[in-house]
Amino acid sequence: MFKVSRPLRWCLGAFVPLALSASVFAADLTLTTRYGDTGGLVGNLNSVGDQINGRNVGDLIVRTNDKFEVIAAYSWLGNPGGAEERVTITGVLPAGTGFIWDDLPGSCDATLSSISADRKTITCVRVDFDTYNTGSFAEDLALPVKVEGDAANGSIPGDIVLTIDTPNSASGSGPITDGVEDGNSDNLIKVTAAPRWNIDKSGTSGYYTLQSGKQDNNGNLGWWIWYNFTIEVDEVAGETDSGVNPSLGNEALQGGSNATVTFVDDLSNISPNAKLVTWDTNSNFSPVSNACDMDSYTNSNEPYPYLNASYPDRSIPVPSGTMGVTCNQSGSQVTVTVTGVDGTLTDAPTENRDGSAIPVNRSIAAIGVMRVFVPLSDVQNNGGTLTTTNCINSFNPVGISGGANFGGAGESEADNCRNITLNAGSGSFGKNFRNGWSDQADQRTQWGGGGWWLPPTDASIVNSGDGTVTPDQFFGTYAVYTNNGGTDIANAALCDVIDVETYEMVLLDPAADNPGTLLDDRIHAVDLDYSNTESVPGLTIEYATGYVGAWPPDPYEAPNANAPDEVVNECSDPSITWYPDMVTAETTDNAPVSKVRVSAPNVPVGMRLSMRIKQRARANYLTSGLPIPNDTVLINHASYRSALNGNVFRPGTYIPNDASMNHQAVNAGDRLIMVRAKARITKDMSPNNLGPGGESTVTLAPSFTTESSTSQTSDVIIADLLPNGLKYKNGSTTGTYG
Repeated sequence: MFKVSRPLRWCLGAFVPLALSASVFAADLTLTTRYGDTGGLVGNLNSVGDQINGRNVGDLIVRTNDKFEVIAAYSWLGNPGGAEERVTITGVLPAGTGFIWDDLPGSCDATLSSISADRKTITCVRVDFDTYNTGSFAEDLALPVKVEGDAANGSIPGDIVLTIDTPNSASGSGPITDGVEDGNSDNLIKVTAAPRWNIDKSGTSGYYTLQSGKQDNNGNLGWWIWYNFTIEVDEVAGETDSGVNPSLGNEALQGGSNATVTFVDDLSNISPNAKLVTWDTNSNFSPVSNACDMDSYTNSNEPYPYLNASYPDRSIPVPSGTMGVTCNQSGSQVTVTVTGVDGTLTDAPTENRDGSAIPVNRSIAAIGVMRVFVPLSDVQNNGGTLTTTNCINSFNPVGISGGANFGGAGESEADNCRNITLNAGSGSFGKNFRNGWSDQADQRTQWGGGGWWLPPTDASIVNSGDGTVTPDQFFGTYAVYTNNGGTDIANAALCDVIDVETYEMVLLDPAADNPGTLLDDRIHAVDLDYSNTESVPGLTIEYATGYVGAWPPDPYEAPNANAPDEVVNECSDPSITWYPDMVTAETTDNAPVSKVRVSAPNVPVGMRLSMRIKQRARANYLTSGLPIPNDTVLINHASYRSALNGNVFRPGTYIPNDASMNHQAVNAGDRLIMVRAKARITKDMSPNNLGPGGESTVTLAPSFTTESSTSQTSDVIIADLLPNGLKYKNGSTTGTYG
């Protein structure tokens, strides 16, 4: 534990030597109020001009969503060390919207100081500031004001007045009041803003992007395509990339926090008979049975499209049921109207749904989704393949002061279209390691809790290849083959091959069976009860031991680089004996299971063939018994077959490489990296929001953990780096690691 501090801005450090007698009890005060930095406090924009004689003769313009400073330049003469060594500075912002006090400076006494509930009044109490007991003190105290998103272009906050007082002030000396205007209305800061709104036809992949095997109200078979739209202020990919939040200087939508936006969704290039589909249910927004919606059906990891009280930073700030969206179709053109939008961006989400940060150059006001039906006959009539294109146009919002979007030039339409290719016969395959392997509670405790679908161990994301595993640690494998075409797929199979030297398949539960896994837990390592696999007719599961050739393949090249393809061989060589369960395989061959496959004679449209496998890292190599060293890569390969690819297993393409390199072709395999133990550290700063002169206590809490049944030891070196503007406080370090 140690302390850090942020230097005071404008600290004059000048003290006036005075000869004070013991009979002097009154304190003398002076105060001058002026502007400090007039912007650039959120992002490196709009810096203040020169300061001359306390007057700002530079830039008196500030952008929306930025901040400016009001400086309390004061001096104090009094008796040091007593109750008199205290000043109270009060600042009051004029009534109205658009301007609030942002935060208390760190030098204000945290207990005695405050900001009012409406954030229009700030009270800063400074105590014990006369460090050298000279009887004099002076400083420029910066009080930050935030310009909110609903401040209109050209608006001014009015005269901002500060008052200073001290106990037992000299006659006529306090309280003292001064404002920034100084009798000159030209000395008032003004807001500059212009509407710069963009609508984005989201290209984010997710479960609701495409669903096959659907029917329209006439019983025609086809697909549902789900299109997301986001109303936001951002930078269009490939056009600009400043790294600065574009909401700085953006003007709110007309209507402010209750804005209405319209645009047109063009279905003409999707397919000849594409049509909107009404919703079956709608829990969060009205009206029900509407062809477009702003409910929770959004792609992938975007923020919640309505206020989630548990995660306000991950959601649009408008409560459920407040926003509405309607669609009116005329031919292939759909007019979409969204009401109740918070067009100020004052509380726009800063995080995605998983807690990851939204890029600084993106501020989202609303998220919606539309559902379109494409009949199978449109794809079949186009030769079995059809590329659908959906675009948004006619998005022309108006700013709160009446200005046209982008000054009338209009938004960029480079991100307004979305393409999805449909195939009459189509399947997709994926394979990766996961956090777990089952939905059953008795299994979840074995990997330490959390969803089975999460990245394995400490991997950054699924398929990242950067996850680490300690000896004896559990993890899961997920493999899936999806029928996302328009017709059934025959003779489908999945095959997964492991490296028995470094990890092993493990029975779900050798003592008891849980019917929720679809298989007998006492003799299987696989859970098949997921994502409608349990409803696929004629499922067969098989296990085998040993390898046809050397295993694993060369980690630096794909298995299909040279004949024979090792993955294809291990999944289909006629010499392999396949067994109906894991216990029979291992007992008969007196060897650990090295591969498993699941197959079905037919996978219906819109269904999946999947398997989730329970696995555990070994502490020692199976054959030699020697400890598996750090940075050893635990390698896994997988493949599939179906009638669509000639009833043969797909060639192996996965390249694991070594721990110092990224892996490649990750949809055909995955890896984990062995570490004998994991050193972790958490860092806490309290408080974590500092103003000038503030001080924070930093607590570092290291840990050293392993799942290994044997003891692990190592030296751990901890280095701490502070962000710009903070410095360590000498002599403040305490604790075991000090």
